[in-house]
Amino acid sequence: MGFLFSKEKNTKKDKRPKEQLSDKDQAMLDVKRQRDRLLKYEKKMDATIERETQICKSLLKAGKKDKAKLTLRKKKYQQNLLEKARNQLLNVEQLIDNIEEAQMQQQVFDAMKVGNDLLTQINSQIDLDEVEKLMDDAAENIQFQQELNDLLSQDLTAADEEDVLKELAQIEQMEADEMALNMPDAPKKEIAASEDQDQDQEIEEEEPQPQQQQKKQVLVQ
Repeated sequence: MGFLFSKEKNTKKDKRPKEQLSDKDQAMLDVKRQRDRLLKYEKKMDATIERETQICKSLLKAGKKDKAKLTLRKKKYQQNLLEKARNQLLNVEQLIDNIEEAQMQQQVFDAMKVGNDLLTQINSQIDLDEVEKLMDDAAENIQFQQELNDLLSQDLTAADEEDVLKELAQIEQMEADEMALNMPDAPKKEIAASEDQDQDQEIEEEEPQPQQQQKKQVLVQ
């Protein structure tokens, strides 16, 4: 049973349709087959001519000059056939080269056509009016930015400089007032006592030297 099923599977595989070649591919295949046949014929004729040469030499050694001459005529005929075959082979190879070059050009043309169609499709989606408007907007924005940079880079006038200094002085005064408000108040008694001591010291420094000595004596007594 298994053998029968496997045989049926193989039969089904054989019945699958083979991929058919296009007319161009079939023609190209036929030309290449003809080239291969000419190559085989050339190789065969070379071997035949070489064999006829050896036969001629053997006949000459055997003293059979007439047969040797006949062999050379046969060889000459075969050489003419070989020359014709080589010319045909050259023509076929040139034909193959031309066909392959034409196929390559056709492929390049098809690729260029597809690329051109794609480019046309892309260009059709671009509105020239929108592009022009976009370029105008970009130019205006660049001009505005340039004018703004020019204004910011200009030197200040004397009046502008004076306003800057006034504003700076106001800010400094505001900072000083804020610092003064935040500082704690000092005790008044300690300040008064320190002031009295400072006054006594100043009086002593102003009195003459003898009076200072008398005061010291009185204090001693």
